Amino acid sequence: MDKSALLVEIQSITESIDQLAGKDSLATIDHKIKQRQILLESLFSQYSADLTTDDLVQLKSIQQNAISLLNKMESAKINRGDEIIHHKSKGKRIRLYTSIAKQK
Repeated sequence: MDKSALLVEIQSITESIDQLAGKDSLATIDHKIKQRQILLESLFSQYSADLTTDDLVQLKSIQQNAISLLNKMESAKINRGDEIIHHKSKGKRIRLYTSIAKQK
């Protein structure tokens, strides 16, 4: 694969990752990110000397999207954790109140 084909494939996978991020498909996102990482490593190992300013701008844009996605996923993880804790506590409270009511 030549440099331009690698860049096109990296961009295509990045767009796919962005679409999947809206659907919360974490397993598929993980798979796509691994694919993109392999392509990025291949790009830099084979063509690092041939990268133009435009190529670097495109890669920087991909990096910014990745940072944004990571932040979004971190906040979703925290929100889900809080939601699970909230429901767990609520269930424990209900059982506690039921237990107290049965004792009377």
